[in-house]
Amino acid sequence: MGTPQWVRDQVRARELDGVLNAPQQFAGGTVVAAIRLMDVSGLVPGRHVVMCRRETAGRRAGYSTHEIAPRDGRWLSEGQGHYDLAYSQAVADMAARAGAAL
Repeated sequence: MGTPQWVRDQVRARELDGVLNAPQQFAGGTVVAAIRLMDVSGLVPGRHVVMCRRETAGRRAGYSTHEIAPRDGRWLSEGQGHYDLAYSQAVADMAARAGAAL
């Protein structure tokens, strides 16, 4: 009779769970927000846009945004990160990156 589709879907979701959750740290900062991007191709599951809080001694905290994807058990950047952003700039950049990926 075969395995029902819903069982196969649950197994696949568990297998991908490790790459579908954004990392806690990236590019020297703490990830404070993440948007998982839809992967319609099935080629790169787990792509995210993340916003990191970056603190430097003696300076006010700044933010950076990155589009990342898992590769060989590590999170790697999928292009240029944007650094030294104010919070509102980082939120706007995340939204723009996520919208462009749709």
